[in-house]
Amino acid sequence: MLSRSSEVISFARAFLEPLAVYTLLSEKITLVDLAFDARVNEVYTLAEAAYQVHLNDYKIAAIPPALTYGPVVMGWREKRVAESATYWWQGLTRGRLDPAIETCIHRDAGRLTTVAEFENRYLELFEAPQDSRSKSLGLFCNPLYNFRPEDRPVFWRMLMCQLLIYRRISARSRLPEGIKVSHRFSFDMRDIDTIQRAGEIKDDLLESSLNVALQYSSGLLGGK
Repeated sequence: MLSRSSEVISFARAFLEPLAVYTLLSEKITLVDLAFDARVNEVYTLAEAAYQVHLNDYKIAAIPPALTYGPVVMGWREKRVAESATYWWQGLTRGRLDPAIETCIHRDAGRLTTVAEFENRYLELFEAPQDSRSKSLGLFCNPLYNFRPEDRPVFWRMLMCQLLIYRRISARSRLPEGIKVSHRFSFDMRDIDTIQRAGEIKDDLLESSLNVALQYSSGLLGGK
């Protein structure tokens, strides 16, 4: 299920790294920590939300304008070739997501794996397709294979949701603790310009995915 593509390996690590940071943080942070510093609480809440995006593919697909999405059906292997937007699985279960994240964690050292360490682990699992960790990592990478927004519209929406969340984490981390910020999310127009300049996504698909991401994120911090 895995691919030796250097692009897939690179993107897999890029997507797994912040989730691995969240995993390590969640094992150390306490309710006292979260109650003491509102900024830490917000960043942690957002990091958890980024994790949840991978589990909420059906929810994100159903946000208006709803997408037709049903990858768990009889004959999915054949159907996903003919209609990948509908039948290609673009999310994960927690039972597959957590083992995939572990490939980006060096447990003995209590840190993230280096780029080289991750690549070595990935290639070891590539050679061991029957290993359950290989299957979990393969499923995590599944939406990346031959990715195009129109062929993986749910995953594209998920990426836009994560773009909002990670940008907010970055901005909030730089602000002093006492600064109050709105619960409303907004896109950085520089990001939108970058996507548009790539010229590989239709305007209507881009617009709908941005609107969906804003709807999805609207209640993440408890406000509208």
